[in-house]
Amino acid sequence: RVVPLKKGERVVSRSMAARLKKLGLDGKPFEEFTQEDMARAARLNIDKATVTWRRVLDTNDRFLRAVTVGQGPAEKGYNR
Repeated sequence: RVVPLKKGERVVSRSMAARLKKLGLDGKPFEEFTQEDMARAARLNIDKATVTWRRVLDTNDRFLRAVTVGQGPAEKGYNR
């Protein structure tokens, strides 16, 4: 759904109205939208190859680097 019904009417946000205007769909009633119109309006055009984010190193990561496993009596001295 491009613009769902809310209390019986379709309310378009400012950002969606700007997107519909850019696509040339701003004067067309929603009931007359074709499948292609709906797909064009809903498409985000995000290139998966260019999406990046920085990894955050928090205190848990630093703490886990110093953890040693196998110090209990059942491990028979094999520390890892």
